[in-house]
Amino acid sequence: MTAPLFHPLRPAPPRSDGAALDLLRAELERVFLAAGETLMSMEARCSELRAPLGELVEHAPVVIEAVDLYARQLAQSVHGLDDVLGRSNVDIDGLRQRVDALNGSVAIVVRTIKMMQFVATNARIQVFSLRPRHARLESFADNARALLDRCCVILAEVQKISDEVSAQLRVLARRRLPDLRAEVAGLRPGFEALGGAVAVFRDDRRNETAFGRPLAAHLDRLQQEFDDVIVRLQTGDRASQRIDHAGQILARADAEAAALVGLADAQLAGAFMDLRDETATITATLADSVHQFEEIAGTGSGASVNERLHAFALLVAEVERARDAVHAIRGRREVMLDTAGAVLERMADLRRVLGDVSSLAEDLRLVGTNAVLACAELGDEGEALKEIASQLRLLASDSAAQLRQVRDALAANDARTSDLIGDIQDGAARTIAEVEGAGEGLARDLDRVCQAGKVVTERTGALAASLRATVPGTCEAMQAQVARLAGLVGPTDADPAPPVAGPEFDAILDAIWAGYSMDAERDIHRAFCLAHGLDLPPDVSAGPAEELDIFF
Repeated sequence: MTAPLFHPLRPAPPRSDGAALDLLRAELERVFLAAGETLMSMEARCSELRAPLGELVEHAPVVIEAVDLYARQLAQSVHGLDDVLGRSNVDIDGLRQRVDALNGSVAIVVRTIKMMQFVATNARIQVFSLRPRHARLESFADNARALLDRCCVILAEVQKISDEVSAQLRVLARRRLPDLRAEVAGLRPGFEALGGAVAVFRDDRRNETAFGRPLAAHLDRLQQEFDDVIVRLQTGDRASQRIDHAGQILARADAEAAALVGLADAQLAGAFMDLRDETATITATLADSVHQFEEIAGTGSGASVNERLHAFALLVAEVERARDAVHAIRGRREVMLDTAGAVLERMADLRRVLGDVSSLAEDLRLVGTNAVLACAELGDEGEALKEIASQLRLLASDSAAQLRQVRDALAANDARTSDLIGDIQDGAARTIAEVEGAGEGLARDLDRVCQAGKVVTERTGALAASLRATVPGTCEAMQAQVARLAGLVGPTDADPAPPVAGPEFDAILDAIWAGYSMDAERDIHRAFCLAHGLDLPPDVSAGPAEELDIFF
């Protein structure tokens, strides 16, 4: 890339005039200024990544672990819900059978009451045919008929409510719970897919680094390297000054001071070596930084921005699908709970009615007993009525016993029903609600992180693409300037004119010495004087530095 250099103590005649040096200087400044602006633009892009990358570094690992936990909880919840709903289905169906059996017992009581009505009607006919009339027996007969009529009404209501409870339990056991169970079972493939998406996303090295601290740490290193390079780019300004100084020396190289051409070439050679070494360091640093950035950001040949965005989109989609699936069973859950609530309401009605039946049983027993006692007062003519009253009392006693059994069975069924419905409400329904709530919150968190991840992915991809597009060209432009300068300081076969010592020449050297702004220039100047047996310049402080062309 560069021609071999001659020894700086043996400068060659210049190959360019002052105009060529001015042109080289202007182009050098332009190229290094453009390089600095490019790096500052890259730094700005890196800064734009700070906020979304901070979001990823702080929250993404937690959210991804939460998604993984959520996926496992969903799978466990589905399994648990399936067991709970299956047991509840069996228990509810068993409860329905007991309610049907209870209704059968009530039907038996109803038949007994109807028989009592028939007996009571015959007794009333005989009581009202007695002469003289017996007001007490007639009152007993009327009360018994009214009481039995009321019993029939209440027991009919008991049968109606029992039928409704049985029907609701049948719907719950054969439709609501199986439908919910089937729908819950249908969630399992989606939840397994979510778990698989999380595993793939977390195991992918590109996504792991994008969600971890390595990218943030490398971004810090990259910015630091850019800062160092920007500082190193000041070598372009130094080279520009040294070329300018060499041009000024050439301007003094007239016929009486032709030896200054050698000094000018030596200064150009020094500027070249400084520029060459710094440019090599800069280009190597930039190339290495770009390579490392592509590796750590996952935007090299093994991955693409589209793949990364697809990974984000897949994970978000799976979480949203799981959330929507849980949300979709809310309707069936509500219908199931409504049916369960209706069962509890009808059971409350049944408790109230059977409370009335319990008091009726005692009233019936008293009516039969009182009728027997009243018939005993009639003597012989009350024998027929006495027999009828005894039958009525026996039936009333049996009915009372049956009603007490019905009441006790209802109390047991009522407690069992409350327990089962409570298990459904507090178990299955609550589990579904909790999973649904967790899914809503997790979807929001994941969306927040994935939006940040999308921004980071897009911006890192854009930054890597920009680095790939600009850094090589920037490096080539700087190397081209180095090559141009190398062409001006190449070796030659011509020998430079020897300096002519004298006060005038010494004065020129002193003026040149005072204009230097860098120690490297002074070192070359001293070497020139030693090589030609000239007096070394006095130890004077350097003149004020020439105003710099500030690049950045």
